Formats: sequence, structure tokens, C-alpha cells
Amino acid sequence: MKTDAYNLTVLVAGLLGVSNGEIVVVLLIAMLIGSAALFDRSRRGRHPAQPPVIGADSTARGTDSLATSGKSGCGMIVAVALMIAALAGLAFLVNDFWKSLSDSDRAPPPAADSAAREFAEALRLSRGNIEEQKAGWELLRSAADHGDTNAQALLGQDYVLPEGTKRIHTKNDQEGLRLLHLAAEKGNALASSALGDYYKQKSDDVEAEKWYIAAAQHNEVFSDSFDPFAVNNSSVPSAATKSLRMAMRTLVTHARRQLGDLSAARSDFRNAALWYGAAASEGDTQSQLVLADMYYRGNGVLQDFDLALMWVNISCTLGNENAQMARYTWNQEGHVFYPKEEAEKILAHIYAVQAH
Repeated sequence: MKTDAYNLTVLVAGLLGVSNGEIVVVLLIAMLIGSAALFDRSRRGRHPAQPPVIGADSTARGTDSLATSGKSGCGMIVAVALMIAALAGLAFLVNDFWKSLSDSDRAPPPAADSAAREFAEALRLSRGNIEEQKAGWELLRSAADHGDTNAQALLGQDYVLPEGTKRIHTKNDQEGLRLLHLAAEKGNALASSALGDYYKQKSDDVEAEKWYIAAAQHNEVFSDSFDPFAVNNSSVPSAATKSLRMAMRTLVTHARRQLGDLSAARSDFRNAALWYGAAASEGDTQSQLVLADMYYRGNGVLQDFDLALMWVNISCTLGNENAQMARYTWNQEGHVFYPKEEAEKILAHIYAVQAH
């Protein structure tokens, strides 16, 4: 419970219409006044004592001395009281400040908590029968309205899908883009990748590249600690988390491959190789084949037949039939050796990523 001095200070400050910062200034001034009074008292106390007064006016002088010492004692009491009140007030202000910081770091507001739970339940229902799927989409809309970025991304993506594509809602680019931008501007990888696809279909490569880059930089979706459903440390079905992780991982890898395609289209093969390499390392078999071909031809990278054969073999192992044709052709040309240990390490990494 705050001291009366502190409460009085806040009350007076409130009546005067001043802020907490101005309260601090007032308390500091009080501390300075108290310190000055104490210093003055201690300075006076250091002076040598006067000799006793003898004579007719000794009584009057004695009375003056008692009055002076009384005033001095009262002044010291006031100074100490000022300092104690100021220190107490400052202590409680600092405590309130840190408490406000800690409160801001606590659990999300109920709306955000509710939205995340609605989204988790919507994903669960999406794997059920027709009626459950309909209920799931209703929950998804509610979660999106409450600010859940994953819900906004999935709804927005459904609205902007090209004509002829299987969808739940009627095509509505305006509403879809509104939802996707809301989510993407808060860092949602699903929304960023969907915006990249939308603008690429519209032949707006500049805008498409902007959003693909935003999606491609989401490395946290490959982390074991990434859990989009971690709401107030509550447990949710692991299937929901794994489902969303897989979707995010796929779309982030997709964004990296698309950036490789966009770079290659403008003959920027060096950047294309970097983006294809990032997607290939996460298991994208088409990027692996393209990267192998770049090493084989020396496009954007130093020509290296061993690395070309390594990546084409990795792509073959993961089931790319086109890669099998390329490997056969290169083997016929005499290229049969590649760093198998390095290939095994890359495959082990890919399998580990896909397992989470």
C-alpha cells in the first residue's frame, strides 16, 4: 500500500493536471530542499560552541538560544520528512513503472487468446466432414475478425485464388488483399507468400519479389521452438501445430524458389543460385535440379560437375523423375563421382526438417 505522502503527491498532481514525469520533478526538488537543509544543519553543527554567557542579559540570550535550537530542530525534522516522502514517492513511481513493463510482457489480451484458440479449432474441424468444415470456416472468419494473422492469411488466400481453382468462398480480390495485407504487414509468412503469388500472376514482378522476400526470410518456421499455437502456455493438439508448420515451411520454400525464378528471368544468375540453394537445402526437388544444372553449366556459380551430380542425386533420392533423366545423361557423359558424405548430411537435414 502506498504511503500517505505518495498518495497526497499523486492527488495534488492530479488536481493540478500534471503527469508522472512532473511528479518525479517535484519529488526531486523536495529531495534537494531536504538535502540542502540537512547540509546547512550539519554545517552549523560543526561550529565551535559559544562560551557560557555571564551577565545581566544571560537569561535573554539563553532564551534566544533555546528558540534558535528549537527552530533548527524543527527544520531538521521537516528536511528529513521531505526526503523520506520524496524517496518513498520515487520508489513507488519506479515500482509502478516496472510493473507496467512486466504487465505488457504478460499474456496476450483475451481477444488475441480467443482468436488463436478459434484458429486452432478451425484447423481441427477442417479435417472433419462437410458440416464440420463449414463450422471451421465460420470459426476461421471469427478468428480473422479478432486479429489472428494465420486466419487472415488463409481466408485472404482463398478469396484471391485464380478463377477455376477449388475454393470455399466466392472470388473477392479486394477482401482477399485486405486480409492478406493485414497479416503480411504483421510478419505472417503465409500471407506474404500468397501476396507474392497474387502479384506474380498479375505480372507485377516488383511487388511479387517484395512479398516473396518477406516470406523467404521467415527462418523461425524451421525451428523446433516455433509453435504458433502457444497461447498462455496452454496445450493444443499437436496435429494443428504440425499442420501449420508444414504449410509455412512449404510456402517459405516456395517463396525462395520463386525468387530464384524471378532472378533467373532477369539473368541475375548469382542471386538465382543463392535462392535456389536456400530452397534446395530445405528439400525442394525442383530447386535441387535447377541448382544442379547451374553447377553443370557454370551459370551464376563456378562450374563444378561433382556438386552438379550431388544435387541431382539428392533430387533423385527425393523422387524427382526429371532429375533421374538428367543423372542418366550426365553419367553417360562420364560424370559419376560426387561427394556422397556431403549429400548424406544434406539429406539428413532435409529429413529432420520434414519430420517436425
